[in-house]
Amino acid sequence: MKIKKKSIIIPAFALLIGASLAGSISGTIAWYQFSTRVTAAYVGVSGGTSENLKIRLGTTAEDNEWLTRLTIADIDAYLASSDYGSKVMPITAGALDKDSALGDFYLNPVYGQGGEYANWQKAGKENYVKIPLQLCYVQRDGVKDNGEDAKYLEKEVFLSDLLIQEDKANHEDANDEKLDLSDAVRFHISAYQDGAADADKVNRLISKKGGTTLVEGQLDLDGDGVLDYVYDSDKYGFGGDDTTPVVYGEGEQVAFSAEQEVRAGTYYDSVGGEHDDAEVYPMLVSNVADSLDIDDDSKEYATGESKSIGKTTDNDQAFLNVEITIWIEGWQAFEKASNEYSSVWSEDYLQSHFDVGFEFAVDPVE
Repeated sequence: MKIKKKSIIIPAFALLIGASLAGSISGTIAWYQFSTRVTAAYVGVSGGTSENLKIRLGTTAEDNEWLTRLTIADIDAYLASSDYGSKVMPITAGALDKDSALGDFYLNPVYGQGGEYANWQKAGKENYVKIPLQLCYVQRDGVKDNGEDAKYLEKEVFLSDLLIQEDKANHEDANDEKLDLSDAVRFHISAYQDGAADADKVNRLISKKGGTTLVEGQLDLDGDGVLDYVYDSDKYGFGGDDTTPVVYGEGEQVAFSAEQEVRAGTYYDSVGGEHDDAEVYPMLVSNVADSLDIDDDSKEYATGESKSIGKTTDNDQAFLNVEITIWIEGWQAFEKASNEYSSVWSEDYLQSHFDVGFEFAVDPVE
C-alpha cells in the first residue's frame, strides 16, 4: 500500500503545540482472526512561537534538540527504529477505566476458552503505535541569565484538541465505498515528570465519542455462522447435546470523549444489545472567545477533577514526559444494518483510512 505523505501545518499560535498522525487498516472481516493485518504510515508536525511549549521525541533525548516542529521524517524515523506500528491491526487493551494505566494488548482468544485475557494471545508492539514526547515551556524576554535568554516555567498542560476521523482525500488508494473506522481508534495519554513513580503518572483514555465499550462477549471464531459454545458433558459431545455459550474476554473500557461538552451516550455489546451510558465526560478544554486564555470552566470535569495532564517544570534538566499510545480497539461495535450492531466488522472497513491530530495548550493567564 502506498500512502501519500504530506505536511499538515498547524498554525503557530502562541502557547500551542500539536502533532498529527495518519494511517490505514486492511485485513479480514473479523478483528480477532490471525490473518487480520494493517499497514500504516504516520506524519507529525508541531508549531510554536518565542514564548511557548516546545517538543522533542524520546524520554532520554539528549541528542534530540527542542523543536517547534516535528517533521514527517522525524516521526517515521522514530517508528522505524522502535518497531512500533509496523503491523498495526485491530487488538484490544482489555478492561480499562478512563484514567487507567495501560497493561498488555491482546490479539486473539483461543477457541472455546473464554473468560480472562490470560487465555488470549498477546499483541506485540508492532501492532500499535507508541510515541514518547517531552514538553517544556520556555520564555524568552530578552534578558540573559548565564548567557542564555531562556527561562523554563512551570505550566499546567491541557489537551485542547483531538481530531479522530476517517481520511480518504489524502491517500492515493482511497476508496469512497469504505466505511468510517475512526470510532474504533483509541488514544491514550500517560504523562509524568522525570523520575515520577507509576502512582504519580496521569493516565487518560480517549476515543472519538467516549463512553463505554464492552470488552467481553460472544464471538464466532470459526466463522460457521453460530456463536461459539462448549458441550456441557465433555468437549466432544458424547455425553449429550447440551451446550453453554462461550463468553470471551471480561469487563469494559470507559473513555473520555474528544469533545468539550458532557452528554449522554449509548453503547452496544458484541451481539448488538443496546445499553445507556449515564454520562460521557469530555477531555478537551476550550478557549475564551477571541483569546488564547483557557476557559476556567472547561479546566475541570463535572467531578471537580482537573483536566490537566501534568506540568512542565522550571528545571532545564527535568521535563514533562507525554507518552501517546494509539491502537484500533477490536471490541468496538459497528452498525451492520439498521439498528443492528456487532463487534464482528463488515469487510467494508478494510482499507479504511483514518487520521489522528492532537494539540496541547497552556494558559497564558496563569
